[in-house]
Amino acid sequence: MGEAAALVQQALQADPDHLQALALAGGIALESGRPQEARRLWQRVLDQVPPGTDLARNIQASMDKASAARP
Repeated sequence: MGEAAALVQQALQADPDHLQALALAGGIALESGRPQEARRLWQRVLDQVPPGTDLARNIQASMDKASAARP
């Protein structure tokens, strides 16, 4: 996952609000044992998408999973 994480970070450096990169970075953070960081990144996605969309529901489900994880 190191190369993937580096590519996601490059994408975020180029565009800090890139939805896909933020979503992926949240997943990487959660898988790496950093649920608070995952929630922060996913909140940035939610702040940009209309409520009720598939993306918003999926991100909210991921945030709920991260909330259940230990920080």
